[in-house]
Amino acid sequence: FYKEEKYKEEIIKKDFEIKDLKKDLQRIDNARLSKMLDKIALKFVTKIDTGIGHRDILINSLNKSKEHVIILSGWSTSYSVDKDFRYFLKGALKRGVNVYIGYGYRKSNEVKVKGEMELRAEKTLLELQNWSSNVKSKGMLYVRDYPNHAKFLSCDYSYAICGSFNWLSNREFTKNEERSYKISFESFVRNEVDEIISNFEQLHSPVKR
Repeated sequence: FYKEEKYKEEIIKKDFEIKDLKKDLQRIDNARLSKMLDKIALKFVTKIDTGIGHRDILINSLNKSKEHVIILSGWSTSYSVDKDFRYFLKGALKRGVNVYIGYGYRKSNEVKVKGEMELRAEKTLLELQNWSSNVKSKGMLYVRDYPNHAKFLSCDYSYAICGSFNWLSNREFTKNEERSYKISFESFVRNEVDEIISNFEQLHSPVKR
Protein backbone atom coordinates (compact mmCIF):
# COMPACT_ATOMS: atom_id res chain seq x y z
CA PHE A 1 0.00 0.00 0.00
CA TYR A 2 2.77 2.42 0.91
CA LYS A 3 4.61 1.77 -2.37
CA GLU A 4 1.41 2.27 -4.35
CA GLU A 5 0.75 5.64 -2.69
CA LYS A 6 4.35 6.70 -3.26
CA TYR A 7 4.05 5.77 -6.92
CA LYS A 8 0.89 7.89 -7.27
CA GLU A 9 2.61 10.86 -5.65
CA GLU A 10 5.49 10.59 -8.11
CA ILE A 11 3.09 10.56 -11.07
CA ILE A 12 1.27 13.67 -9.78
CA LYS A 13 4.62 15.41 -9.23
CA LYS A 14 5.77 14.59 -12.76
CA ASP A 15 2.50 15.93 -14.20
CA PHE A 16 3.03 19.27 -12.44
CA GLU A 17 6.65 19.43 -13.70
CA ILE A 18 5.55 18.79 -17.27
CA LYS A 19 2.85 21.51 -17.06
CA ASP A 20 5.38 24.01 -15.66
CA LEU A 21 7.87 23.16 -18.41
CA LYS A 22 5.24 23.73 -21.09
CA LYS A 23 4.46 27.15 -19.60
CA ASP A 24 8.17 28.04 -19.61
CA LEU A 25 8.56 26.97 -23.23
CA GLN A 26 5.71 29.28 -24.24
CA ARG A 27 7.48 32.21 -22.57
CA ILE A 28 10.81 31.60 -24.32
CA ASP A 29 11.77 34.10 -27.01
CA ASN A 30 12.59 31.82 -29.96
CA ALA A 31 14.87 34.38 -31.60
CA ARG A 32 16.85 34.75 -28.39
CA LEU A 33 17.06 30.96 -28.00
CA SER A 34 18.34 30.61 -31.57
CA LYS A 35 20.96 33.27 -30.88
CA MET A 36 22.10 31.44 -27.75
CA LEU A 37 22.34 28.16 -29.64
CA ASP A 38 24.46 29.89 -32.29
CA LYS A 39 26.77 31.16 -29.55
CA ILE A 40 27.06 27.64 -28.13
CA ALA A 41 27.90 26.28 -31.58
CA LEU A 42 30.54 28.97 -32.08
CA LYS A 43 32.04 28.15 -28.68
CA PHE A 44 32.35 24.40 -29.17
CA VAL A 45 32.69 23.95 -32.96
CA THR A 46 35.31 25.50 -35.25
CA LYS A 47 35.96 24.94 -38.93
CA ILE A 48 39.25 23.88 -40.52
CA ASP A 49 39.34 24.42 -44.28
CA THR A 50 42.98 24.60 -45.35
CA GLY A 51 45.64 21.95 -45.81
CA ILE A 52 48.02 23.97 -43.63
CA GLY A 53 45.41 24.20 -40.89
CA HIS A 54 44.89 20.43 -40.90
CA ARG A 55 48.58 19.59 -40.87
CA ASP A 56 49.31 22.11 -38.12
CA ILE A 57 46.65 20.69 -35.82
CA LEU A 58 47.88 17.13 -36.44
CA ILE A 59 51.40 18.06 -35.37
CA ASN A 60 50.11 20.21 -32.51
CA SER A 61 47.98 17.33 -31.23
CA LEU A 62 51.04 15.08 -31.05
CA ASN A 63 53.07 17.87 -29.47
CA LYS A 64 50.57 19.02 -26.83
CA SER A 65 48.72 15.82 -25.87
CA LYS A 66 48.99 14.43 -22.33
CA GLU A 67 46.98 11.17 -22.39
CA HIS A 68 46.09 9.88 -25.85
CA VAL A 69 45.86 10.73 -29.51
CA ILE A 70 43.67 8.91 -32.04
CA ILE A 71 44.37 9.14 -35.77
CA LEU A 72 42.06 7.36 -38.20
CA SER A 73 42.67 7.69 -41.92
CA GLY A 74 41.75 5.82 -45.07
CA TRP A 75 45.34 5.66 -46.24
CA SER A 76 48.83 5.96 -44.78
CA THR A 77 51.70 7.17 -46.98
CA SER A 78 55.26 8.40 -46.50
CA TYR A 79 54.10 11.76 -47.85
CA SER A 80 52.48 12.42 -44.48
CA VAL A 81 54.26 9.88 -42.25
CA ASP A 82 57.53 11.78 -42.66
CA LYS A 83 60.43 12.86 -40.41
CA ASP A 84 58.37 15.61 -38.72
CA PHE A 85 55.58 13.16 -37.96
CA ARG A 86 58.11 10.66 -36.56
CA TYR A 87 59.75 13.31 -34.40
CA PHE A 88 56.54 14.53 -32.75
CA LEU A 89 55.13 11.01 -32.42
CA LYS A 90 58.25 9.91 -30.56
CA GLY A 91 57.95 12.96 -28.31
CA ALA A 92 54.37 12.03 -27.44
CA LEU A 93 55.33 8.43 -26.64
CA LYS A 94 58.18 9.61 -24.44
CA ARG A 95 55.76 11.81 -22.46
CA GLY A 96 53.51 8.82 -21.79
CA VAL A 97 50.87 9.49 -24.45
CA ASN A 98 49.14 6.46 -25.95
CA VAL A 99 48.76 6.87 -29.71
CA TYR A 100 46.14 4.91 -31.68
CA ILE A 101 46.62 4.79 -35.45
CA GLY A 102 44.16 3.08 -37.77
CA TYR A 103 44.17 3.02 -41.58
CA GLY A 104 43.42 0.68 -44.47
CA TYR A 105 40.70 1.71 -46.93
CA ARG A 106 39.33 -1.22 -48.94
CA LYS A 107 37.22 -1.18 -52.09
CA SER A 108 34.51 -3.77 -52.56
CA ASN A 109 35.65 -6.94 -54.40
CA GLU A 110 39.20 -5.66 -54.75
CA VAL A 111 42.48 -7.22 -53.65
CA LYS A 112 44.46 -4.46 -51.97
CA VAL A 113 47.89 -3.85 -53.54
CA LYS A 114 49.93 -1.27 -51.66
CA GLY A 115 52.03 1.27 -53.50
CA GLU A 116 55.59 2.27 -52.69
CA MET A 117 54.63 5.27 -50.53
CA GLU A 118 52.15 3.16 -48.57
CA LEU A 119 54.77 0.47 -47.96
CA ARG A 120 57.24 3.11 -46.76
CA ALA A 121 54.70 4.48 -44.29
CA GLU A 122 53.93 0.97 -43.05
CA LYS A 123 57.64 0.33 -42.54
CA THR A 124 58.03 3.62 -40.65
CA LEU A 125 55.15 2.81 -38.30
CA LEU A 126 56.59 -0.65 -37.64
CA GLU A 127 59.99 0.89 -36.91
CA LEU A 128 58.33 3.30 -34.48
CA GLN A 129 56.66 0.40 -32.70
CA ASN A 130 59.99 -1.41 -32.44
CA TRP A 131 61.66 1.76 -31.17
CA SER A 132 58.93 2.19 -28.55
CA SER A 133 59.42 -1.39 -27.40
CA ASN A 134 63.23 -1.12 -27.27
CA VAL A 135 63.34 2.14 -25.29
CA LYS A 136 60.31 1.14 -23.21
CA SER A 137 58.58 4.45 -23.82
CA LYS A 138 55.98 5.53 -21.28
CA GLY A 139 53.30 5.67 -23.96
CA MET A 140 52.14 2.84 -26.22
CA LEU A 141 51.79 2.98 -30.01
CA TYR A 142 48.86 0.95 -31.33
CA VAL A 143 48.79 0.50 -35.11
CA ARG A 144 45.98 -1.25 -36.99
CA ASP A 145 45.68 -1.91 -40.71
CA TYR A 146 41.97 -2.65 -41.19
CA PRO A 147 39.08 -1.62 -43.49
CA ASN A 148 38.57 1.99 -42.53
CA HIS A 149 37.52 5.16 -44.32
CA ALA A 150 37.23 7.44 -41.30
CA LYS A 151 38.97 10.80 -41.07
CA PHE A 152 39.19 11.36 -37.34
CA LEU A 153 41.68 13.02 -35.02
CA SER A 154 41.41 13.52 -31.27
CA CYS A 155 43.67 14.96 -28.61
CA ASP A 156 42.99 13.72 -25.07
CA TYR A 157 39.38 14.66 -24.26
CA SER A 158 40.04 18.23 -25.40
CA TYR A 159 38.72 17.95 -28.95
CA ALA A 160 37.78 15.62 -31.77
CA ILE A 161 37.98 16.47 -35.46
CA CYS A 162 35.86 14.89 -38.18
CA GLY A 163 35.89 15.84 -41.84
CA SER A 164 37.39 15.13 -45.25
CA PHE A 165 41.13 15.27 -44.53
CA ASN A 166 43.11 12.00 -44.63
CA TRP A 167 45.49 12.66 -41.76
CA LEU A 168 48.07 10.00 -42.67
CA SER A 169 48.24 10.52 -46.43
CA ASN A 170 47.65 14.25 -47.07
CA ARG A 171 49.92 17.19 -46.41
CA GLU A 172 49.46 20.93 -46.20
CA PHE A 173 49.95 21.39 -49.95
CA THR A 174 46.96 19.33 -51.02
CA LYS A 175 45.22 20.63 -54.16
CA ASN A 176 41.80 19.47 -53.00
CA GLU A 177 39.33 21.48 -50.99
CA GLU A 178 39.25 20.11 -47.45
CA ARG A 179 36.74 20.79 -44.69
CA SER A 180 36.70 19.46 -41.14
CA TYR A 181 35.06 20.45 -37.87
CA LYS A 182 36.83 20.60 -34.54
CA ILE A 183 34.46 19.78 -31.69
CA SER A 184 35.42 20.64 -28.12
CA PHE A 185 32.19 19.73 -26.33
CA GLU A 186 33.68 17.45 -23.67
CA SER A 187 30.86 14.95 -23.16
CA PHE A 188 30.63 14.32 -26.92
CA VAL A 189 34.39 14.00 -27.29
CA ARG A 190 34.67 11.66 -24.32
CA ASN A 191 31.97 9.33 -25.67
CA GLU A 192 33.53 9.21 -29.14
CA VAL A 193 37.08 8.68 -27.88
CA ASP A 194 36.17 5.97 -25.38
CA GLU A 195 34.13 4.09 -27.98
CA ILE A 196 36.89 4.20 -30.59
CA ILE A 197 39.59 3.09 -28.14
CA SER A 198 37.39 0.25 -26.91
CA ASN A 199 36.66 -0.95 -30.43
CA PHE A 200 40.27 -0.48 -31.45
CA GLU A 201 41.61 -2.68 -28.65
CA GLN A 202 39.03 -5.40 -29.30
CA LEU A 203 40.13 -6.07 -32.89
CA HIS A 204 41.42 -9.58 -33.44
CA SER A 205 45.02 -8.79 -34.41
CA PRO A 206 47.45 -8.70 -31.45
CA VAL A 207 48.31 -5.35 -29.88
CA LYS A 208 51.89 -4.22 -30.25
CA ARG A 209 53.76 -1.25 -28.98
